[in-house]
Amino acid sequence: MRDDSQGPCFGAGETEVDFAVRMRRFADGALWSKRLALGTLGVADVESFARDLAIRHRDAATVPPGSEFGGATARARVVEGLVEAIDRWQATPAAEWRPLRGWVQDEHARLESHWAERLRDGAIRECHGDLHLANVVQQGATAVAFDALEFSAELRWIDPLDDVAFLAMDLQAHKRGDLSFRLLNAYLEESGDYGAIPALRFSWSRGRWCERRS
Repeated sequence: MRDDSQGPCFGAGETEVDFAVRMRRFADGALWSKRLALGTLGVADVESFARDLAIRHRDAATVPPGSEFGGATARARVVEGLVEAIDRWQATPAAEWRPLRGWVQDEHARLESHWAERLRDGAIRECHGDLHLANVVQQGATAVAFDALEFSAELRWIDPLDDVAFLAMDLQAHKRGDLSFRLLNAYLEESGDYGAIPALRFSWSRGRWCERRS
């Protein structure tokens, strides 16, 4: 939008006063959440996206030297925030939540050295951070992730496994374990990042808590 002698208008004038964005609408049923519900999300879609995601993670920026993102300390802050939120939420039955709460604290302690090694080895990358079924859209033969967590560095600079585990968890939660494991297998075959696997269950569980809070 520009300003001329008669006031603000589109496409004329010399002084820019504001910007307008015309967004392209997704095709009906293109979101993976919708495709799954309609039964149109297939193995080929999932495996193709997994391979593309592995390549994108491989090419993504590596966490700057000296950063603690992706390490045990940063993870502790994120997990503590989730635990506190679920404690306040009270929607999860206590009999189910108490043992899970204890398990995650034990797992966090067990994985501290693993995360320190991943951080030291440069495995932490600038990832999507919120990769679930409603944030992936099918555009022809290609699936595209959108609505990344660019506003939160701590949730964006993570282990690539966290990205994959969130989407795999969402497929599991929707009773499509077959597609979930196809996603994981294709991703690992393309990335070769089998060293990330020890933290898979933890990443999977954290994704499940995030989903329960949404």
